[in-house]
Amino acid sequence: MTLSGGSQATGIDDGVAVGGGGGLFESHVFASPAIVWDAHGAATYLQAPPGSNLVSIVTAISGNQVTGYLAAGYPYGHENDIPAVWDRRSGAATQLSGGWGEVFATDGTHQVGAAGGTTGMGTNAAYWSGTNPIQLILPSGFWGSQADGVDGNSAVGEVYNGGHSHAALWQISGKTSTFTSFHPDGYYDSYAFAISHGQTVGQTSTVDFSNQTGRSYAALWTGLSANSFVPLTGDQITASAAYGTNGTQQVGYVSFDQPVGLNAPADHHAVVWHGTSASMQLLPLPKGFVDSVAYGIDQQGDVVGQMTGPQTGTQAVE
Repeated sequence: MTLSGGSQATGIDDGVAVGGGGGLFESHVFASPAIVWDAHGAATYLQAPPGSNLVSIVTAISGNQVTGYLAAGYPYGHENDIPAVWDRRSGAATQLSGGWGEVFATDGTHQVGAAGGTTGMGTNAAYWSGTNPIQLILPSGFWGSQADGVDGNSAVGEVYNGGHSHAALWQISGKTSTFTSFHPDGYYDSYAFAISHGQTVGQTSTVDFSNQTGRSYAALWTGLSANSFVPLTGDQITASAAYGTNGTQQVGYVSFDQPVGLNAPADHHAVVWHGTSASMQLLPLPKGFVDSVAYGIDQQGDVVGQMTGPQTGTQAVE
């Protein structure tokens, strides 16, 4: 069903979805204004604290906890963003400490994202268990990082050095963390977008900007092992990414059109996988829609994302 009031649904848990307007920025999906849709599609708006003049942006939901950030003015600027969580029942917002930053995911107890100091644009992957963040370890040779998914004491995301991004796994113990590179050999870039029940999904890329060749592949890692990497699409797919998992199924998009130069293929088709490229299933589109992306899936197999049509524009969908 289409979800009223929003152009994108970014997360779902037990049939309850979150989203709003939306976009994709630095490999994480965000939505504003912040909306929670119940299992029947009824919408409730999550507000910023009264009198704050901030914009509410949501990214994920688990249980009764909704995560995101509060933006002052133009929503893309890191240095103005305040990490936040909401209680989906009361709508009450709690600002997390640690300077400026954003929360990209929650497992209902822990939150992850990116946090910085009081000025500047560099960020470091952060893990919250309460209001104070743990800065996750940054390996030598990289100048920034962000965490996009969390499952208990495991977080996944990326580290980057200005030229390339590498998928990353952090495991947290107390106030410290360990780092494992999930970047597979033979790829220029890789990203880890979500984790559930020990299963991580993301994207790898062979795109070479110097000669405008290559493509992207939806990626799967299992058992918290870098050696478990498998691509979820073959060379017949020109671009793809896996944005969500429930530990058994994976969701994202695939493209079939050829890219033009450095531009990504124009078409997007929401898909679900069951752990292998051969299991890929295209999700059906209602009449009037031509393009779709799936961003999240819950334990019941409910999927959320967005659909676009020439007359309808872009709409959030479950």
